[in-house]
Amino acid sequence: MYQFIQANENSFCDLFQSLNGSCMRFSNETMPHGCEPSQADIGFEISPQDGRIQLCVQEGVTYSGESTSLQQWFREGVLAFDGIQALLSWLHNDLSPLMGVLSDNEVPSAEDVPTADSAPGRVPDQSSSPVSRRSAAITDTARVTEQIREDDDPVFLDEEDLFNALSVSVVGQDESLHTLASAVSGHVARSNPRRPLTIFAIGPSGVGKTCTGNSIVNVLNGSEQNGRYEFLRLDMCEYREAHRVSQLIGSPQGYVGYGEGAQLSDALARNPRTVVLFDEIEKAHPDILKVLMNAMDAGRLSTAGKSGDGSREVDCRKAVFFFSSNLECESVLRALEQRSAFANPETVDEICRGHLKTAGIPPELIGRIGHFLVYRPLGPESKAEITATQVRETAAEYGLDVRYVAPDVIIDIIQAVRVRGGGARVYAYQIDRLLGRVFTQAARQRNTGPIRILGPSPYSCEPMPDDDPTYSDAVVSSVGSGSTVSGTAQQADPEERGTSEEVEGNSPDNVETVSHQTGAKEVHAA
Repeated sequence: MYQFIQANENSFCDLFQSLNGSCMRFSNETMPHGCEPSQADIGFEISPQDGRIQLCVQEGVTYSGESTSLQQWFREGVLAFDGIQALLSWLHNDLSPLMGVLSDNEVPSAEDVPTADSAPGRVPDQSSSPVSRRSAAITDTARVTEQIREDDDPVFLDEEDLFNALSVSVVGQDESLHTLASAVSGHVARSNPRRPLTIFAIGPSGVGKTCTGNSIVNVLNGSEQNGRYEFLRLDMCEYREAHRVSQLIGSPQGYVGYGEGAQLSDALARNPRTVVLFDEIEKAHPDILKVLMNAMDAGRLSTAGKSGDGSREVDCRKAVFFFSSNLECESVLRALEQRSAFANPETVDEICRGHLKTAGIPPELIGRIGHFLVYRPLGPESKAEITATQVRETAAEYGLDVRYVAPDVIIDIIQAVRVRGGGARVYAYQIDRLLGRVFTQAARQRNTGPIRILGPSPYSCEPMPDDDPTYSDAVVSSVGSGSTVSGTAQQADPEERGTSEEVEGNSPDNVETVSHQTGAKEVHAA
C-alpha cells in the first residue's frame, strides 16, 4: 500500500486517464499492521461517469486492529470514495499511521517498498526527487502518456502500398482493392472522424470478401506485435431473430442477460479502432440493421449498461464496418459487365445502391454506406494461385515446408472443387482430402527440409533436390510475398518440350495443357 500513500493527486489523475473505466490490479501489496496475510492484491477503479473511486481488497484478508474504516474494508471487500481528495484524505489520515509512514518527506526503506521484482509489471522508480518518486509510485506515467498520445494519432499510409499489401492475401479483385485502399488510407489519416468507415462488399461466395475484412487488420497493424487495430467477425446468420439485438449491445436492466456483456459494444468500448466484419448481412433481422444505423451515421452506439441512466454510448468513429453479402450479386455483375464499369467507382456505387434497394435492403441503411466493392468470380490464374497458397498453408500445419507443387496436383484440386461446387474456401477441404495422407506420411518421416509435391495421382512428397536444375525456378513462392505456380515452361528447355495441345472437356476453364514429350501439365491463364 506504500504506492498509494506516497502518490499525489496528479499521479491518480494520470492513472484515471489510463484506466478508461476498467479496474487495475496491484499484486502483492504490503498490508497494514495487524493484517493476515501480510500481502494481498488490491483493485483500483474510477467511474468515468461520476468520478467515484472504489478500492477493492483480495478476499480472505483478516484484520485484528482497531481502525473502523479498515474493519469495514476487509469485511465488505471494497471502500468507496466520492473523489480523489476523499481517497487521499483516507490514505494519509487513516492508513499512513498503520503503515508506519512517519511524514510526507520520508519514504519506507528499500526492504519495505515493493520493487519491480516483488511486484510483477511494476516499473521501478528512477528519480531522486521525492515528488517524482511519489508520482511514479503507482504507474509509469511517462509511458502511459506516450501510449495514449500514440493511440490518438492518425495513421498515414500510402494508398499504393496498402493496395499491394492487400493484394498478397486477396487475389483477382484488383478494382475492389484499389477502392478499398483509397477509402481505408483516407479514414485512418483523420484524427477526428465524424463516423466509422462503412464498406459494403458484394459478390458470389468464396471470392475473397471475408478474407478482405480480415486482411485489413493485418495490413493496418503491419509488423507490430500489439497492433492498435483489432478484428471482430459477426456471422449474421446467427442474428435472424429480433431478440439477438441484446447479443450485440447487451440487455437492458431488469432483463435476462443484463450485465453479461455484448459482442459488438464490448469490442468497440475496449478498442474503438476495431474492424468489424458483418458477414452475410442480408440474413440479419431488420432490428439488427436499425441498431447499426445510428452508429454508421453519428459514430455512436447506444447500448444497455450499468451507468446511472441505464445506458451508455460507445464511440465507434474510428472503427471500420465491413459488410459482406451475395445478395443480387449476379444482377450487379451482369450490369457492370454490360457497361464495362468494374473500374469506375461511381458507376459501381450507382448500380449497387439501385439493386440493393430493389432487393429490399432498407434505403436508410443503403444511404449510410460509404463505399461499395464488387467481387468477380475467380479466373483460372487466380484459382491456381489460391490453390498453391492453400497447399503450402495446409502442409505447414503438418510441419512441412513446400517449395514446389506440380501443376498436375493444382489442376486435380481445381477440378475436384469445380465438380463439387463452392468458392475458394472449399479448396482447403479438397486439399486435405487429396493430399492429407501424403502430408501425414511425410510428417511421420520428419521431413523438415524443403519438399516438393509431385503428381499425378498417386501423389508424393519428396525432398527438394539441391543440384537438380529442373526445379531450380519452379517453386511456390512464400505466402508473404504472393504465390505463383510455375509449370513445365520452367522445368525444361522449350526446344526439348516439343509441341503441346489443349485438353478440353474436363479441364477447368481450359487451363490444362499436356506436353507430348514430357507428359507434364501446365497451369495457364485463360
